[in-house]
Amino acid sequence: MKLVTTNDNLHALGFYQRRGYQFNELFVNAVDKARRIKPEIPLIADNGIPIRDEILLVKML
Repeated sequence: MKLVTTNDNLHALGFYQRRGYQFNELFVNAVDKARRIKPEIPLIADNGIPIRDEILLVKML
């Protein structure tokens, strides 16, 4: 199983790691590309963390 979340989503990162997912790949500055399509994506999350990167998590079944 694979999923992608952003670097600011600490809740999701913890949730999935507790369920056996592991960091597999980091896509540095990937959210910049997404903002070209969806400019309403904020620069900074509610928790104060800049939203920049996407993280691929993988769990072997």
